[in-house]
Amino acid sequence: MLFWTVVEIIINRYLLGTSPVRYGQAKAWASLVAVDGAGLLRELSEAVEARWREVNGDSPRRASSQNWRFTLNPEIRYDNPSIEKRIAHLAVEGLLGRDQWANQIPVASGVLNSTADKKTAVDLSHRNDAGDFDLIELKMLTQSGHALFAAMEVILYGIAYLFARRNARELGYVWGETDLLAAHRVRLIVLAPAAYYGGVPSTGLRSLRSALNKGLAEECARGGTPGLLMEVDFEQFGEGFAWPCSDERLMQKLLSRHSVIDSVLRPNLLHRWPTPWPHPS
Repeated sequence: MLFWTVVEIIINRYLLGTSPVRYGQAKAWASLVAVDGAGLLRELSEAVEARWREVNGDSPRRASSQNWRFTLNPEIRYDNPSIEKRIAHLAVEGLLGRDQWANQIPVASGVLNSTADKKTAVDLSHRNDAGDFDLIELKMLTQSGHALFAAMEVILYGIAYLFARRNARELGYVWGETDLLAAHRVRLIVLAPAAYYGGVPSTGLRSLRSALNKGLAEECARGGTPGLLMEVDFEQFGEGFAWPCSDERLMQKLLSRHSVIDSVLRPNLLHRWPTPWPHPS
């Protein structure tokens, strides 16, 4: 993850105060404090910026041109058991709408040096509309990180995104070359089966989302990203989803994903429902 040693201490301090528990541990929810989202987002942004300047001085290296690309990974085997790969395959086949999905999006390759963060990538992205994107962290099992850990993963993608927007010229990004870097709205989504959120306190999840969204709003307004709206949310696949499953069922449950907190099905996904498969009842 982007500049990991720089940010881990900051996250633990803001989420857990003086507790010896670390936010990646399953018991972290029980130690979660009232989170200062604005402070967390600002300190993370400043730490990343400071580390970048420290390493690169006044002549930053050009980052990889692949960062923040909105394309599908072409190396897709039909029989790959990964759910991300299955979704990407369906998108390549045009079954999820044309040019609406991307996967394995690099976020910081080449930012610090030629090797750091080369494999740090957003699992999936969905284009909701022109300039409106979801960046999605897929979680199937809590063994790959529970909801609090996953929330920080998407927040760090958000920090990396803001960093890229603010320093696009020095990083060598061509403004407007990628739709994603020119977005006016970016949602940071943790997407998982309903069972993944089992045992997670609903009040804690709601409070965390509220604090992080407040922090994102203030960080977007702080400079370099005029008119950008960023939000975080926790979503689940449509009811009854279990993996592995058929392509038809995967599409139905993916396109009927909705907020765990609000339980509202998103209409901007439903109006793109692919034929010939029907809406779920």
